[in-house]
Amino acid sequence: MSIAKMFLLSGCGLIAFTGSAWAQDEPAGEPQAAGVIVVESSATTDENGEVVIGSTQAFSFTPDGARPLQFMVSPAGFGGMGQQDQFSMLMNERVRNELELADDQWKDIQQLQSDFRDRMRETLRGGFSPDRAQEFKEALTSIRTEMTGRLNQVLLPHQQNRLEQLQRHMQLKNSEIGEAVFQGSLAEALELTEEQKEKLSERAAEIRTEMQDEIKRIQAEAREKLLKELTPEQREKLEELLGQDFDYEPARGGRATVTRERAER
Repeated sequence: MSIAKMFLLSGCGLIAFTGSAWAQDEPAGEPQAAGVIVVESSATTDENGEVVIGSTQAFSFTPDGARPLQFMVSPAGFGGMGQQDQFSMLMNERVRNELELADDQWKDIQQLQSDFRDRMRETLRGGFSPDRAQEFKEALTSIRTEMTGRLNQVLLPHQQNRLEQLQRHMQLKNSEIGEAVFQGSLAEALELTEEQKEKLSERAAEIRTEMQDEIKRIQAEAREKLLKELTPEQREKLEELLGQDFDYEPARGGRATVTRERAER
């Protein structure tokens, strides 16, 4: 099913969807009353069995009976493609161990997550509409700023610094070949000029092509090593089963460009 509409309030960690894509989530029978149903997503439990909230899902119903909108919101905002928010990172026990969080600090962070969920429920009360997009953006930006400030009050300075470093590590590792260096917050921190960004982007495209060629070469070598385990008769039979060789590269729009070659005997 297709998504009819999608609204992204960048910088505040809110994505809203509406349309037939979520029809299966609507309650059967009587129309849903106006309001917000909060569904906790990206939730996990800590070592004590306590539920920890990273991002939050919410279904918002309006009085006119329109289809619900689904929200996915993160306490610290998404912060850009491939960059995980700090609250979600703190759900990871290894991250908490790296920061050497004290028990009382972790309890305070759990309380922050709970407060965030409550604030989101209050903010989304009454339903969401495109006309309220700017209002929601401002409200969520305010909440994110407040929650980030409160988190920084819980963390010690060296813990704040290390968490930011871990966030950048993840941002860089989640980018295909390191594009995060010239995009988003890392580019700003490095004070890259537009000329540098353009040059890095061009170089990234070249490296990506080189990488794809290298992957093809490695795959071909791997296939040949595997096929050497077949007997000559089996190799010949395989060639008959495969027929004429061809290579293709996916093109834009989902089509494929096909190149036919003679099978080498």
